[in-house]
Amino acid sequence: MKPITLILLALAPFLKAADLSDLTWSVSGGEVTITNCDRNAEGALEIPSSIAGYPVTRIGEDAFDYCNDLTNVVLPDSLTSIGDSAFFNCGGLTSISIPNSVTTLGDSAFEFCGRVTSLSISGGLTSIGESTFSHCGRLTTVTIPENITSIGATTFYYCYDLTTITILGNVTSIGRYAFAQCPSLTDISLPDSVTFLGDGAFVACTKLTNISIPRGLSYLGDGTFSSCEKLAEVTIPDGLAAIGNSSFSNCSDLVSMIIPASVTSIGDYAFTDCSKLSSIQIPLGVTTIGDSAFNGCISLGGIAIPDSVTSIGRGAFANCTKLTSFVIPDRVTTIESSTFHNSENLESIFIGKGVTTIDTHAFNYCESLASIDVDSGNFNFLSIDGVIFDKPIRKIIHYPISKRDTTYHIPHGVAYIKSNTFSSQKYLTNITVPDSAISISSGAFRANTNLTHISLGNGITSIGNYAFFGCTNLVSVSIPNSIKVIEGNTFSDCTSKRAG
Repeated sequence: MKPITLILLALAPFLKAADLSDLTWSVSGGEVTITNCDRNAEGALEIPSSIAGYPVTRIGEDAFDYCNDLTNVVLPDSLTSIGDSAFFNCGGLTSISIPNSVTTLGDSAFEFCGRVTSLSISGGLTSIGESTFSHCGRLTTVTIPENITSIGATTFYYCYDLTTITILGNVTSIGRYAFAQCPSLTDISLPDSVTFLGDGAFVACTKLTNISIPRGLSYLGDGTFSSCEKLAEVTIPDGLAAIGNSSFSNCSDLVSMIIPASVTSIGDYAFTDCSKLSSIQIPLGVTTIGDSAFNGCISLGGIAIPDSVTSIGRGAFANCTKLTSFVIPDRVTTIESSTFHNSENLESIFIGKGVTTIDTHAFNYCESLASIDVDSGNFNFLSIDGVIFDKPIRKIIHYPISKRDTTYHIPHGVAYIKSNTFSSQKYLTNITVPDSAISISSGAFRANTNLTHISLGNGITSIGNYAFFGCTNLVSVSIPNSIKVIEGNTFSDCTSKRAG
């Protein structure tokens, strides 16, 4: 049969609103699809189970979109399918009841229905599409029926009055940002049937206080609980293999965390700015701690890194202002840039035998750092009186900011003074550079505000830019005849300097 399209002029007796003549519909295969509703339609509407003797089974895509003056639409039990964006931006709807006959619910079907306060979801559905109820801002409670196995991406995104979600059945997949930006959500229990939890699924659910990660989950997606400011209790079961990037970043009420033995990876920014996190147990088996993983954890007073860890990312423990000591395990090969940046109470660091590379900015602004020791079995570095050198003492790598000596003689044999080696040192007033030294790298003595005198050895040929920048009390510098290159801004802001 060819599709039939009619204007509903004579069917008002079947429906409750007075202006239902604005509906259009079509017949195909002996079934009716509602295809359009005039956007000026208003009031309550009851769609009949049959029209002209044909069952109403489908509401087409965009059929009621932007019908802002409709307050209620009653859907018939004959309905099996609601298309994409079918009721998109029906701003006047106050309730949604999807009959159990419906087995297909399209993406964005009720998106931006901002006045809906109650929702009944069909028990015949097995999945809910993307953004289906997104921006239903006044919706307060949701019950997911037991037959549903999949909740799509952004399904309940920015439902700002939503407080409680009950999942009755066997949901296995929750899409990215499914419940993101639900700032009133306080209670949700995730069933152990969940095996996939998309990125940002609960991001910025700012009133969520506790969560138990499902036992079936092997990977916690990026940003899953990011900015859940009130999240104080998290239970992670054994079986989870990885904590994704930013999974718990900005969870400012999170106090402690026990990571199970199954976890092997902690992602970038995983716990960034968890300002109350004071205790975390990282199990043997974790191999990777990502960039800025614990950056800004200002209450973290101590942390034990297991011997299984092979990689600690850039800025991983930056701004951890209560850390006082740290041991880098033997399998770690690189200390990255800004690893401990501005961890102002960090006093001592022990470097394991496997480290082969230390970035020149690894310890920037560690204002209390007085000593760095190196395992005697390390083939690349050694520590002499808390100062790091390469082997065989050709490069001086780092002199701790808070080492309390006022005078320091760089050992003979050192040829290279690396960038930032002495930067921001608090106590040194006099430094002697040996004749064996060849070059001083950029920023090597930057911002040594107490430094008054430095004697450069007769082998120095080059001084990098900003090498003595900000040494405001530097009175004298002996510059040898061997110097061939002095780069720009070498002595900028050295207001007391006198060259010799």
